[in-house]
Amino acid sequence: MIPGFFGGGMIAVGVAKIVGALRRCTPPDGFPACDTPTYLWVGALIGLVLLPSVVVWRLRRGDGATRNSERS
Repeated sequence: MIPGFFGGGMIAVGVAKIVGALRRCTPPDGFPACDTPTYLWVGALIGLVLLPSVVVWRLRRGDGATRNSERS
């Protein structure tokens, strides 16, 4: 969950920089892009849920394939 939280936040700040460049807005002092906190929290929460979900889904999917090959 922790890597998903920080990874999602970092990706979201990258998206915020791209959106800010397209909107031609000037970021406030000390922030890399406009609306950084909004993008950061939304991306972090998405990563917090998405990364562990994908890992569990992939582990279950891989486990089922192993069981089927053992039966043959």
